[in-house]
Amino acid sequence: MEEQDTNPQNISAEPQPTQTTQDSSQPEKPQIEPSTQASEQPQGVTQPIQAEDQPNTERQNQEAPASTTTVIVAESVSVTVTETAVVPKDVDPNAPKLYAYGSCECDQFFIKEDHFETKRPIDLTNYFTSIDKTVFSVTCGALHSLVLLTNGEVYSLGCNDDGALGRTGEENRPGKVDLPVPIDMISAGDSHSIACNSTNSLIFQWGVYRNILGGNLSKVGVPHRIGESEFGKKKVKKIVSGANHTLVLIEGKVYVWGDPEACILGRMPTEKRKFTQGLSIEGLGVRGVEDVFAGNSHSFVVRKYKKRGEGETTSVLAWGLNNFGQLGIGTFENTARPTEIPEFDGKKILNITGGEHHTIVLTGDGEVYGFGKNDEGQLGLGEDWKFPEDEDEDEENKDERKKETKKEEQSTERIPRPFKLNVQNIEKIFSGTNFNYALGKNNEAYSWGMGENYVLGTREDETVYEPAKIDPAFFKGKPFTFGLGAQHVIYVTAEDASLLPKLEEEVFKPVEAPKKSTAKKVVKKVDKNAMEEEEEKSKSREPSEEKEEKEDDEEEEEEEEEEEEEKPKGRGRPKKAKEEKAPSKSKGKTTSKGKKETKPTKKVGVGKRKDDSEEEDKEESLKKTKKATKSKTTTRGKSAKKK
Repeated sequence: MEEQDTNPQNISAEPQPTQTTQDSSQPEKPQIEPSTQASEQPQGVTQPIQAEDQPNTERQNQEAPASTTTVIVAESVSVTVTETAVVPKDVDPNAPKLYAYGSCECDQFFIKEDHFETKRPIDLTNYFTSIDKTVFSVTCGALHSLVLLTNGEVYSLGCNDDGALGRTGEENRPGKVDLPVPIDMISAGDSHSIACNSTNSLIFQWGVYRNILGGNLSKVGVPHRIGESEFGKKKVKKIVSGANHTLVLIEGKVYVWGDPEACILGRMPTEKRKFTQGLSIEGLGVRGVEDVFAGNSHSFVVRKYKKRGEGETTSVLAWGLNNFGQLGIGTFENTARPTEIPEFDGKKILNITGGEHHTIVLTGDGEVYGFGKNDEGQLGLGEDWKFPEDEDEDEENKDERKKETKKEEQSTERIPRPFKLNVQNIEKIFSGTNFNYALGKNNEAYSWGMGENYVLGTREDETVYEPAKIDPAFFKGKPFTFGLGAQHVIYVTAEDASLLPKLEEEVFKPVEAPKKSTAKKVVKKVDKNAMEEEEEKSKSREPSEEKEEKEDDEEEEEEEEEEEEEKPKGRGRPKKAKEEKAPSKSKGKTTSKGKKETKPTKKVGVGKRKDDSEEEDKEESLKKTKKATKSKTTTRGKSAKKK
């Protein structure tokens, strides 16, 4: 076993992670001898270890006979050789492979004990080939990752402090998330995760949404279904997540929820109930939406509409935090109202990605644009880049004050409108917190931005200020998709695009919706800030309830007075008796005989003699008081005439 630890070609193929994955995540796996599970590796490490001079190269491991297996004896270094022949699994050499590199200090993935980062990719494929699974796609949150398999299963790995993995068990090794249906869409935010079966409109969520001012809005450690009443049976087209918000596109309509403080909801919740309203799923007031995208705390939609005199066209709308110009609307003001980006009017947009405070846009002609924060080369414009001269400079000279204001705002470290990068023929873009990747034709990969933790694939931790091509040999295959976190990178390779896997047909079949029992596990308001908010709400309920009761009593009293005033006038039909209405607790009345008061149903003519009762005396007294009050504002002649 010591030879395995020192073999750089087999660092990630240690038996411990494979054993853990099999035990905790795949109970349905066919029965295999424990000894086989402990020793089974993608590179065929099946020879008995007998001598110190035993060769330990990848080629010899692959040529080793498969007729023996090793059995590890607990608390002993001795190795026993069994005679049972075991045939290793046939692994397709052209099958997609999963790699990771960067920091693993927060359990983003496993390298080796006491190792916290790596400059070179670590092969994670053995976790899935050992259980006959094929990787389809990946996505990353800040410190965790989700892996979608071709059969619709979801595996997670990384930091699980806030339930972002949706499971228990070891964090730095892939583990299966227990979901009731196959999945075809995954999305991850800072510490939350989303899984979706788009065919059946089933969306599941777990983890935590945070408030940018500090504190958790809601937290749940296991998947629970959301949006059942809001989405119905409409087919889900796309799901994207920012750091603490999520957008769902369904039949041209966008739904959004998350942190209300970041202006990313497209609406402004009321101050008293902003956190509750922020986590409620509500529609965005924009019609004709074709696509949705998200950065950390900013969002974008591409909409199609008819422009007078030009026919049908498209535009890009942005909203959210804009303190570094990451919305691209030309200002630095935060806005919750979707606002148009003029530079992209009528352009075909393939993708918009964003990091913490920057945005990268890919157009249909392969051009890449950047705007927002640029202190660590996030926009890829170059270290010595300067603002170009404005075409309308002469017009601006007419307003000197406006020109001076614009000069003060312009800074190469925060850019409020789109500028084109010096890179062409790009087909895909990806963004991490402060760095980016782009894939061009023939799967040529480029990276730029902050290089800490070796996330740029250059084996250096220096900042790169414009897109730089990565050595193809670095990836150990052709990369086809990336997931970029805050400090780590995870990606999928294949030998050719034609060999890329597809989701199995079972994933898209109609299924019965799961019961709502899992949703009961949601725990809201778990942090101090949220709890204080809830306490303030509860305190405000008591006086409000007393106020409502008082108002109800006053309304009842006013209604009784109005009815009493109408009785002596004898105009129109009499009002119905309110025998069915229960008397108020504090305002209930009874007659002098102890019976419940019954309102008269007969007309009472003017001058007609009344019964001798306490209630009639009150009515007469009220009448006189009212007349006395009116006499102060009317003339004596009118008063006499009325009498």
